[in-house]
Amino acid sequence: MRKIALFLLIGLLGFYAFPSGAIETKEGPPADSVKKASELSMFEVKEEDGALRLLISANGKIESYRSFFLDKPLRLVIDIPNVALRQPQKFISVIHPIIEVIRLGQHQDKVRLVIDFRSTSKPPYQISQTDNSLLILIKNTSGNQMD
Repeated sequence: MRKIALFLLIGLLGFYAFPSGAIETKEGPPADSVKKASELSMFEVKEEDGALRLLISANGKIESYRSFFLDKPLRLVIDIPNVALRQPQKFISVIHPIIEVIRLGQHQDKVRLVIDFRSTSKPPYQISQTDNSLLILIKNTSGNQMD
Protein backbone atom coordinates (compact mmCIF):
# COMPACT_ATOMS: atom_id res chain seq x y z
CA MET A 1 0.00 0.00 0.00
CA ARG A 2 2.85 2.36 0.84
CA LYS A 3 4.43 1.76 -2.57
CA ILE A 4 1.17 2.71 -4.31
CA ALA A 5 0.74 5.82 -2.14
CA LEU A 6 4.35 6.87 -2.80
CA PHE A 7 3.89 6.26 -6.51
CA LEU A 8 0.71 8.41 -6.56
CA LEU A 9 2.42 11.15 -4.56
CA ILE A 10 5.38 11.26 -6.95
CA GLY A 11 2.99 11.29 -9.90
CA LEU A 12 0.98 14.20 -8.46
CA LEU A 13 4.12 16.16 -7.68
CA GLY A 14 5.34 15.62 -11.22
CA PHE A 15 1.96 16.68 -12.62
CA TYR A 16 1.93 19.95 -10.68
CA ALA A 17 5.62 20.68 -11.12
CA PHE A 18 5.57 20.06 -14.89
CA PRO A 19 2.04 20.62 -16.26
CA SER A 20 1.41 19.28 -19.73
CA GLY A 21 2.36 21.74 -22.44
CA ALA A 22 5.08 23.30 -20.29
CA ILE A 23 8.05 24.33 -22.37
CA GLU A 24 11.52 24.74 -21.01
CA THR A 25 13.05 27.98 -22.26
CA LYS A 26 16.58 29.23 -22.08
CA GLU A 27 17.71 32.80 -22.30
CA GLY A 28 21.05 34.09 -23.50
CA PRO A 29 23.39 35.81 -21.13
CA PRO A 30 22.34 39.24 -19.92
CA ALA A 31 23.36 42.07 -22.26
CA ASP A 32 26.01 43.24 -19.80
CA SER A 33 27.82 39.90 -19.93
CA VAL A 34 28.04 39.60 -23.74
CA LYS A 35 31.69 39.57 -24.73
CA LYS A 36 32.78 42.70 -26.59
CA ALA A 37 34.90 42.28 -29.69
CA SER A 38 38.59 43.02 -29.33
CA GLU A 39 39.75 41.78 -32.72
CA LEU A 40 38.45 41.26 -36.24
CA SER A 41 39.18 37.72 -37.31
CA MET A 42 37.81 37.11 -40.80
CA PHE A 43 36.67 38.96 -43.92
CA GLU A 44 34.47 37.09 -46.38
CA VAL A 45 33.52 38.62 -49.74
CA LYS A 46 30.79 37.23 -52.00
CA GLU A 47 28.63 38.45 -54.81
CA GLU A 48 24.89 37.84 -54.53
CA ASP A 49 22.49 39.02 -57.23
CA GLY A 50 24.95 41.67 -58.41
CA ALA A 51 25.50 43.04 -54.89
CA LEU A 52 28.75 42.80 -52.99
CA ARG A 53 28.38 41.06 -49.62
CA LEU A 54 31.20 41.67 -47.15
CA LEU A 55 31.00 39.82 -43.83
CA ILE A 56 33.38 40.98 -41.10
CA SER A 57 33.66 38.48 -38.24
CA ALA A 58 34.97 39.27 -34.76
CA ASN A 59 35.76 37.45 -31.52
CA GLY A 60 32.78 39.08 -29.77
CA LYS A 61 30.03 41.64 -30.31
CA ILE A 62 31.03 44.64 -32.41
CA GLU A 63 29.68 47.42 -30.22
CA SER A 64 29.60 50.23 -32.78
CA TYR A 65 30.80 51.46 -36.14
CA ARG A 66 30.75 54.67 -38.15
CA SER A 67 30.37 54.87 -41.92
CA PHE A 68 30.67 57.78 -44.34
CA PHE A 69 31.56 58.58 -47.95
CA LEU A 70 34.58 60.55 -49.16
CA ASP A 71 34.93 61.97 -52.68
CA LYS A 72 37.72 62.22 -55.26
CA PRO A 73 38.05 59.27 -55.52
CA LEU A 74 34.71 57.99 -54.25
CA ARG A 75 35.10 55.66 -51.29
CA LEU A 76 33.07 54.31 -48.39
CA VAL A 77 34.85 54.45 -45.02
CA ILE A 78 33.84 52.23 -42.11
CA ASP A 79 35.50 52.80 -38.74
CA ILE A 80 35.19 50.10 -36.07
CA PRO A 81 36.45 51.43 -32.72
CA ASN A 82 38.24 49.53 -29.96
CA VAL A 83 39.23 46.51 -32.08
CA ALA A 84 42.40 45.26 -33.74
CA LEU A 85 43.11 43.09 -36.77
CA ARG A 86 43.91 39.50 -35.79
CA GLN A 87 46.39 39.28 -38.64
CA PRO A 88 48.01 42.29 -40.27
CA GLN A 89 46.29 42.74 -43.60
CA LYS A 90 46.24 45.75 -45.90
CA PHE A 91 43.89 44.60 -48.67
CA ILE A 92 40.90 42.33 -49.17
CA SER A 93 40.89 40.68 -52.56
CA VAL A 94 37.77 41.46 -54.55
CA ILE A 95 36.72 41.30 -58.18
CA HIS A 96 33.57 43.34 -58.69
CA PRO A 97 32.39 45.71 -61.43
CA ILE A 98 31.89 48.72 -59.11
CA ILE A 99 34.68 48.13 -56.57
CA GLU A 100 38.29 48.95 -57.26
CA VAL A 101 39.83 47.74 -53.99
CA ILE A 102 39.06 47.21 -50.29
CA ARG A 103 41.75 48.47 -47.92
CA LEU A 104 42.28 47.92 -44.19
CA GLY A 105 44.14 50.06 -41.72
CA GLN A 106 44.99 49.44 -38.09
CA HIS A 107 44.94 52.63 -36.01
CA GLN A 108 45.57 53.11 -32.31
CA ASP A 109 41.85 53.30 -31.46
CA LYS A 110 40.13 51.56 -34.39
CA VAL A 111 40.25 49.53 -37.56
CA ARG A 112 39.40 51.47 -40.70
CA LEU A 113 37.97 49.73 -43.75
CA VAL A 114 37.98 51.73 -47.00
CA ILE A 115 36.09 50.59 -50.09
CA ASP A 116 37.28 52.38 -53.25
CA PHE A 117 34.70 52.57 -56.06
CA ARG A 118 35.27 52.61 -59.81
CA SER A 119 32.57 55.22 -60.44
CA THR A 120 31.73 58.66 -59.06
CA SER A 121 28.11 57.89 -58.12
CA LYS A 122 27.41 56.62 -54.61
CA PRO A 123 25.92 53.13 -54.64
CA PRO A 124 23.20 52.22 -52.14
CA TYR A 125 24.58 50.25 -49.21
CA GLN A 126 23.39 48.72 -45.97
CA ILE A 127 25.28 47.70 -42.83
CA SER A 128 23.72 45.35 -40.31
CA GLN A 129 25.09 43.95 -37.07
CA THR A 130 24.68 40.31 -36.15
CA ASP A 131 25.98 38.40 -33.13
CA ASN A 132 29.71 38.63 -33.78
CA SER A 133 29.86 40.33 -37.15
CA LEU A 134 29.02 43.22 -39.44
CA LEU A 135 27.40 42.54 -42.79
CA ILE A 136 27.92 45.16 -45.50
CA LEU A 137 25.80 44.97 -48.66
CA ILE A 138 26.62 47.26 -51.58
CA LYS A 139 24.24 47.23 -54.53
CA ASN A 140 25.42 47.46 -58.10
CA THR A 141 23.19 50.04 -59.78
CA SER A 142 25.67 50.78 -62.61
CA GLY A 143 24.33 48.03 -64.88
CA ASN A 144 27.81 46.50 -65.14
CA GLN A 145 27.79 42.79 -64.39
CA MET A 146 30.42 40.24 -63.45
CA ASP A 147 31.84 38.20 -66.33
